[in-house]
Amino acid sequence: MSKHVTRRQFLGGAALSLGYLMAKPELDSINQQAWATPAPGTYKPIGSQMKINATTLQYHTVQQKKGNRWSPVIAGKPLPLITRNDIAKSAGKRPRVALASIGQLSDIHVIDVQSPARGEFVHTRIGYAYRPNEALSNFTVLAAVKRLNKYNFGPIFGRKLDCVVVTGDMTDNNETIELEWLLKLLSGGTFYSNTGAPDKFEGVGAFGNPYFWQPESPKPDLYKRHGFPYVKNYYQPILKTPIRSEGLKMPWFAVIGNHDTCLLGSFPNRFNLEPVYTGDKKIIHFDIDDILGTPYEDAEDIQERILGDLLRGKKELFQQVTPDPKRAPYSRATFSAMHHEKRFIGAGPRGHGLPKDGRLYYTFPISDKVMGITLDTTIPKGGAHGHLGGKQMAWLKKQLAAHSSYYYNDEGKKVKGGGKDKLLMVFSHHSAEYMRGLGKPKPTDDADSLASHSPEELIEVLQRFPNVIAWVNGHSHAARINAYKHNNPVRSFWEINCPSFIDWPHLGRILEVVDNNDGTLSIFTTLFEPDVPLDPKKAKNNVDRLASLSRLVAANNFENPTETHLGKTTDCNTELLLKNPLVRAKA
Repeated sequence: MSKHVTRRQFLGGAALSLGYLMAKPELDSINQQAWATPAPGTYKPIGSQMKINATTLQYHTVQQKKGNRWSPVIAGKPLPLITRNDIAKSAGKRPRVALASIGQLSDIHVIDVQSPARGEFVHTRIGYAYRPNEALSNFTVLAAVKRLNKYNFGPIFGRKLDCVVVTGDMTDNNETIELEWLLKLLSGGTFYSNTGAPDKFEGVGAFGNPYFWQPESPKPDLYKRHGFPYVKNYYQPILKTPIRSEGLKMPWFAVIGNHDTCLLGSFPNRFNLEPVYTGDKKIIHFDIDDILGTPYEDAEDIQERILGDLLRGKKELFQQVTPDPKRAPYSRATFSAMHHEKRFIGAGPRGHGLPKDGRLYYTFPISDKVMGITLDTTIPKGGAHGHLGGKQMAWLKKQLAAHSSYYYNDEGKKVKGGGKDKLLMVFSHHSAEYMRGLGKPKPTDDADSLASHSPEELIEVLQRFPNVIAWVNGHSHAARINAYKHNNPVRSFWEINCPSFIDWPHLGRILEVVDNNDGTLSIFTTLFEPDVPLDPKKAKNNVDRLASLSRLVAANNFENPTETHLGKTTDCNTELLLKNPLVRAKA
């Protein structure tokens, strides 16, 4: 979350002098900037089978000089592999077998940065409304796809990736063109990261508002105050470089997130905003403080007030831009239907898990021993927080029982299940921290009901089914791992939260499920980065150079809580131990 600094405060006392700018070396173009050379990463593998390339076991990228000033990025120390015994302990002397290997991408936010419907003007209050690296971020997603294809195995045990799961916020602003770009990135295709004018950038970074980074202008702005450079010809390489993706080379599965359902991932779908998305007026010359006066903490408290003022907006707040019908918002039905299109099958499966009936939650096989269950935790009518209605909860219980030979009922009594045992991993966008209970949901509620189960209720249900070993999610843009312990250890499970590829640090996870052959399981949770040079000028092509530059700009975003997003070392590269429920099931 950004600090409360108004444009008036910034322009009144924080502007840079022209002399300061003139004293800085001019940066002529993206292709000629003199960035730092990375330091070599070092790590002594634990066991000869480990392959740690492009993971944070090798090194993790850090600013050379921490702080609120521009700094090159370098290879920092590796993040250690830490064993967590919160739930169980292993004898550790028997041959161990990898049962599944899963890649996780989360919150990749494929973005149309020039869209008139973006709300960058609120970014001093809502940090995710604007990031200086956004124009480059689609190249970051491509780099993540290339990394998973190049190192297509778990780093600890070497098992090839069974699949990749994308845990929501696949697009940034619910735009049809963003969804098309996303599907080309993940399933294969070519596009240019540009809408509107074919040869001109028309985002907030091009119209002189000093509240945003204006890279091609020598004039002062809020970001240059923190050392961001003046760069001639910044935008043309971004607009003119084709993004060609081979797509993921392994099956991938889609999970819907709040940014995939509504404006800014926050605003209810009570307004017809298509004219704003596809129109020719973009809100740029605007300070949220001008209409609100005092700081606020929760966008949902004032969302109708914001939208009302903007829909009745003053002419002087807007900038004329090139309209584009491809920016139209998509519906939940369209989200599902486009995943089923033949051109987006890629490595499969067709639909990428989503059923043809438009339902946005489903089950899918990960391996012969492990089953995935995905949830739709988005609010039916739009909004940022997590939601789980009564109808979906009833479906979840049915699926959990269908893959369990036994489980525990509401009264804690052991009862017979409905089918063959599988280890169960639940995937959703929202984590427990961001789920909200509302009203009294019922199994008979329709799909649009706003009644929602609380996170405590969901955790209690998952603990009734010992075969549940993990709840894997995103949304927070942070590395977090929580142990949900139960008095009966076999009913305990892990919650594994993944960072993003839009906010710094850019990280995904590789999850390896391992049978320790001593009555326990391990889940390894290795974090990986995009496989591009730390120094943009060391890149062999312009695509990798732009992805590397994206990482550099994101790392220097002084409004981004980097340490919060990375979490503790116990949230990063871990071995998570738990009881093997299938051993108990046979007993």
